[in-house]
Amino acid sequence: MLPQLEALLQASPKVASFQVVDSDAIDEDNFLLKIRCELTSGCTFQVRLRAIAGHMRYSYQEFTDRPRRRWDNAPHFPLSQVFPTIIMTRKETLPHPC
Repeated sequence: MLPQLEALLQASPKVASFQVVDSDAIDEDNFLLKIRCELTSGCTFQVRLRAIAGHMRYSYQEFTDRPRRRWDNAPHFPLSQVFPTIIMTRKETLPHPC
């Protein structure tokens, strides 16, 4: 998967540079991959992929000096006493500097 992602990033006119921050591959079904991209807009974009037994978890984050946007498919635990969770009930749009 890494060679395909690197080829896509190199071909993108929006990506100024990128680096593989973490790459831990056991096999095709079990790996961790984190890539950080510097965008031509001045923002940073980070991708984290974690595959366990063929199930893919992902998170994407766009930031400058502070987080701007984040999306993922991580489970949420709203009743957790240990880690309180903020539940978003509607999509909020922030001014987009990038």
